[in-house]
Amino acid sequence: MIRPVTRFLIAMVLGLPAVAQAPSTTSGQASNQSLAKKQQALLQRAERLKVMMKELLVRYTKEGREDYVRILKDGIAFLDKSGLEETLTQAWSDLNQDLKSRALASQTKVLTVIEELLARLLDRRSLEGLEKDAKDLEAKLATLSQLQKRNQRLDEQRKRLQEQARSETEKKIQKDLQQLAREQRQMANESAKQASSIQDRLEQALNQIRQMQRNAETLDRKVEDEASGKVDPATQLAIKIQQAAIRAAMSMGTKDLETRSTEQKQLAKTAAELATESEQRAAKSEGDTGTETAKDRRAKALDKETARLLREASKKFSEAARRLDESKQSAQSEAERERAALRTQEGLTRLGQAMDRQRRRNKDALTRAKELARKSEDLAEDLARLERDRPSAGQAARAMKDATKAWEKVEEGLRPEERRSREQQPNPPKAPPQDASKQERTKEDRARARAALSKAEQALAKDVERMQQNAAQQSRSQLAKQGEMSQRAKDLQSRMEQARQQGEISPEQEKQAKSSMQSAQQSMQKAMKNLDRGSRKAAARAQAQAAQKLQEAAKKMQQSGKPGPEQQQDMQRLADEQQKLQRDIQELAKRINPKKNPKAKRHLEEAADQAQKAKEALQANDPQEAERAQEKTKKALDKAKKELQKERDQYLSLRQEELLFKIVDELTTMIASQSTINRQTLTLMANAGEKSSRGLRSQIRQLGRKEGELADRASFLSENLAKEETLVFTYVLGSIATDLKQLKSAMSKRRPVLSEEITDLQNETLVQMKWLLQALRQQIKQKKEDRKKKEGGNPGENSNQGQNKKRLVPDKAELMLLRRLEMDVREQIQAFLDLEKELGNDFEAMNRRRLNRLSLKHAKISDLFKEFVESRGMSLDPKKGEAEHGEGGKEKGDGTEEKSGEGKERKKR
Repeated sequence: MIRPVTRFLIAMVLGLPAVAQAPSTTSGQASNQSLAKKQQALLQRAERLKVMMKELLVRYTKEGREDYVRILKDGIAFLDKSGLEETLTQAWSDLNQDLKSRALASQTKVLTVIEELLARLLDRRSLEGLEKDAKDLEAKLATLSQLQKRNQRLDEQRKRLQEQARSETEKKIQKDLQQLAREQRQMANESAKQASSIQDRLEQALNQIRQMQRNAETLDRKVEDEASGKVDPATQLAIKIQQAAIRAAMSMGTKDLETRSTEQKQLAKTAAELATESEQRAAKSEGDTGTETAKDRRAKALDKETARLLREASKKFSEAARRLDESKQSAQSEAERERAALRTQEGLTRLGQAMDRQRRRNKDALTRAKELARKSEDLAEDLARLERDRPSAGQAARAMKDATKAWEKVEEGLRPEERRSREQQPNPPKAPPQDASKQERTKEDRARARAALSKAEQALAKDVERMQQNAAQQSRSQLAKQGEMSQRAKDLQSRMEQARQQGEISPEQEKQAKSSMQSAQQSMQKAMKNLDRGSRKAAARAQAQAAQKLQEAAKKMQQSGKPGPEQQQDMQRLADEQQKLQRDIQELAKRINPKKNPKAKRHLEEAADQAQKAKEALQANDPQEAERAQEKTKKALDKAKKELQKERDQYLSLRQEELLFKIVDELTTMIASQSTINRQTLTLMANAGEKSSRGLRSQIRQLGRKEGELADRASFLSENLAKEETLVFTYVLGSIATDLKQLKSAMSKRRPVLSEEITDLQNETLVQMKWLLQALRQQIKQKKEDRKKKEGGNPGENSNQGQNKKRLVPDKAELMLLRRLEMDVREQIQAFLDLEKELGNDFEAMNRRRLNRLSLKHAKISDLFKEFVESRGMSLDPKKGEAEHGEGGKEKGDGTEEKSGEGKERKKR
């Protein structure tokens, strides 16, 4: 990757003196001195190498080439730990003292270090290192799986203890709640089936129009306020939150720890003050519940949600400040600073969410006008689709189109150029009063829009009322049944209160279930009103909500149960086991490298915190809180497992990539050797006479031994590919090994004779090597691209879906190579057939042997294809195919007979 350094390293590898490989050249004092000089030159190169790497690091840092900077830093750190210069010095000293064995050992160590350094600079890892990391992650994943099982077992034991502590009255009430919820859900389904979809859509449209009319009144007030430069309290609070968020973002770039800590403390204080302000505004409307509208309830809910988010932000900033202070004394200062940065980011996220809540709470006039225009346009389109069934819908649609045009003019009037420029500023100043003419035009447009809304309402109201009256007559039986179910819900609530007074359920159980029961009864009353006025679809929605709340009440009642005296002792035992689980999760978190997998470490730390909370809840005999903590522990452990699996898969992918590199390197060497052997064979054939001399036969046998060495190397590669479940590539290497062994046998006889058959086999072997090399290089390129996509968050398609282990070579590459082999064999067979037809009786026996060999090869490729298909869970059996796909293939005109005829014709050929 970093070419100047890598070229220098390769030169060093080639320049290493070989002490033991050439003993004849190292005999005598002169030879020792020569090797010692070479060794000293390598020592000087090693020193230059380190200087070169540091210079490149400075240069690439200035250029902002982050990948190169990362690789160089890793290489320099490895070089410092490796002791390369010391080992080279030792080898030089050993050569001076004629200690050849010790010098060879030192040189071997040097070679290992340089090869590892070269792999790092090429951004490649050693196979051994990758396999070690993958095995280490497998061990961590196994430990994590055990922790997950233990957490699940503790959760199940807690549930059993809660079930044992429940009284018979409690069980009966819960059973009746669940039964009532089922009946209510069934009734909701019946109401939905009997409802008219057209009526429901018209009712919803009418409600939307009436809501728009209310929003139009609010818009009028907003326009007047903004025209006079008035800013509402909610907008003021949103601006303050935005300013705090900007400060928080800027503080993350501050390098001075003291300044960062002070800023985090100030941000925590500011967020707490803003939370108090939001809470006070929400509290002002608490006493007006009798006259409270849905809009008021939404505003109050948004104020409370804003306050909650601001409180959370304050806690995050406080924790960030605490961790920054601890990092000054802690041995793990870097980890503490990373956690502080994470807490600051979380606090910043909470501020953004709080600001969003305030903006949603109090929209400005322009935003409201845009929403009214958009909603009017959408509603006009919906009503136009109903015009064929209901003429009133068409009338309302035309009125809504007029309203849309009017709202668009209102929006345009509220967006003059000076307003657009102000909206681009982070803190816009107060708006100056608009001139009288613009205010008047906007007022006229708003009046036209409201008039169009009234016209649309009148068009729908009478039609909807008639439909509701007809539906109400048919809903009397359902109305009576709903009233009966509402009374049963009241009776259940009374029974819960009585059971609490008698001590059969706890006050917490009644409190938790009561809120859901009240919501269920409200939904039931709403359903009765809708049934009474004939709105079955709306009644069905209310009935479904009631069923959900009843089920929720039953669940809360079960969760809130307190263990009795007999179960409390068992709860303490569970708390002890929970504490052991928390310690073991912490131990696993410590084993995670924060630089390699910060997310997994963070999730495990979160799981440990939640396990601690679960222990404390069990000690306090609070199973409800323990359940929540155990559930959060489970989720955090699941997230950590996913991150560890990602890291393991990355190592396995890199291992496969490195294995391909190794095979490519080996195959490249084999191709070079085979090319040399082929040239030498042709030279010997040209020089041979009718009778080969003894020297010529010796040279042929020597070439045969080289073919045997290549055969052994091909067999070794084939065995390694077979372990990776690679069928076609393994076959090709195995076929190459077989051909090379055949060449060795033919060329290593006592009286070997070179022939055209041998040279053809050599050429064919070389061609197959080149095909395989090309295919492997393509796979290396593809794997690199896939890795980059995954690192960029865009994982590519998995060509081996359903497989637990990703194959070294995808199915597509295997099939492409198989196709190439098949096409080559067919071409050769056809060439021989054409030659036989041309020559007739003169066709030589040698050529017949070649044709027979090709026929066998073709049969093997066919068998290989069948094996490949079956290994992927498919079948080539036509009867099986008919069974799986039906008998459609037997119909007339489907081409079955034609295909069968083509098959017979191919058999004849």
